[in-house]
Amino acid sequence: MASEELMSSQEKRFLDELLQHYNLLATEAKKKHPHVKEACETGQIRVRNASSPRMLAAMGLRAALSAESQQILEPFFMGCDTKAPKMVQLSINAMQKMVIFECLNSAAAGNLLLCLWTLMEGGVEEVKILQTVTLLLTTNRLVAAEQLARTISLCFRLHYTKNPTTNNTASATIRQLVTVIFERVQAEEKAEKEKREKEKSASISSASSSSSVSSPTEASEAGSTNTTATTTTTSKSQAERLFEPVTSSQCRYRPMKLKPAAVDAFNFLQDLIQIINGEAPFWLSTGGIGGGSADQHSLVEIAKTFGLELLELIIDQYADVFHNVNA
Repeated sequence: MASEELMSSQEKRFLDELLQHYNLLATEAKKKHPHVKEACETGQIRVRNASSPRMLAAMGLRAALSAESQQILEPFFMGCDTKAPKMVQLSINAMQKMVIFECLNSAAAGNLLLCLWTLMEGGVEEVKILQTVTLLLTTNRLVAAEQLARTISLCFRLHYTKNPTTNNTASATIRQLVTVIFERVQAEEKAEKEKREKEKSASISSASSSSSVSSPTEASEAGSTNTTATTTTTSKSQAERLFEPVTSSQCRYRPMKLKPAAVDAFNFLQDLIQIINGEAPFWLSTGGIGGGSADQHSLVEIAKTFGLELLELIIDQYADVFHNVNA
């Protein structure tokens, strides 16, 4: 069976566009950057292998490309490294298409962020960097925890530039990322609630189908025992610390029982308040994606009015998060 018969029209179109991006980048790189041209040729081979009938039948196009996405993106990373304007534009456009098609794995997403950070530090294609960040965070959940922190930091860095276009785009991007962060918490809490309801229904069904019935005395004793246990648990939970220290050298704490998306939201909110108060953030860092030394100066100097606007956005639109999420 031919590959075309195993792909939808959307998948065929995406595949054609991706191969065309390789051709365009290879043509542009032919004279001055032959290593990029060779990488594009290798990338085309990988894409064709991933879209072979055998791989399509076994995994489907999206999963097959995702498994190879780190290598498939490599020629475009190399194109960005040249800093040649046309090659950077072609590379970013290709990477954006990969993001939109949702065929990245976590390793590829991490490398993509590293590439964007390098471009940001070089002052190259700043608006396209912000567009790519928005696409990456709104189409999937690959970027979380420390990678999310550095992605937000990248946007803060660009918001601090003197170019009005970049500044305004970064401002809009940061607001979008705040929305993503707290919508993830809502989705996480909704999934947890549905899980609890299913477990409760299953428990009730199991109890009703049970043939054993406790006597009134046994029920009374069981109730007394449960009450005592509940009281003991409540007293214990009230005595326990609800927060745990993250580091011994910083006055930073986090709730002990938050789920991953809620942890990200808590860390962001904590740092936002730190910035508004003119203090150094804990989670956000202006150091490199690869773990370079953090220079937090620019983050601290972000206008307090902008920080307050973000805080107002969170409180106005996501007040339910503070009421519904259990720590």
